[in-house]
Amino acid sequence: SFLVWVRASCLQFVFVKPAAAFLRWWAYNNETGATLARIEMLVYVANNASVSLALYSLMIFYLATKKILEPFRPFLKFAVVKMVIFFSFWQGVALAVAIKLGLLKDIEGFSAKEQATGLQDLLICVEMVVAAVCHYFIFSWREYSPDASDLPSERRPLLRNLADVVDIR
Repeated sequence: SFLVWVRASCLQFVFVKPAAAFLRWWAYNNETGATLARIEMLVYVANNASVSLALYSLMIFYLATKKILEPFRPFLKFAVVKMVIFFSFWQGVALAVAIKLGLLKDIEGFSAKEQATGLQDLLICVEMVVAAVCHYFIFSWREYSPDASDLPSERRPLLRNLADVVDIR
């Protein structure tokens, strides 16, 4: 029953997120003013509660399987993947607050919202470089190889390696 709870707690996000997106789309097309603001707040709270439950259940699962999974360093893998999501979400919140506070203003040719979108895209690009470096070290193939000594020591030409990747035999 523990695994069923963890699975359900994680998968509920798969249903909540699209339902919230649909509700938001419907509200933009059918509602205005205070009702739209209430629906926006409802969607925001529902998404945050859903993400929080999913992360909580994953953390409980990790704590329950910590000893079994220890050789594979699951916490670092989990942390690296979730940090990308965490930073993306909170920088979006920070940029929305900056617009509300008037820190980002419309300038010639660009609205404050367009500037925030561009800034968030730039920040995500920088974060992806950092995430790629982290992934190189944390998701190493070596921990899954039973014996790295049986691998060929010579370097092969890049095109031959690429041919092996796309070979369907």
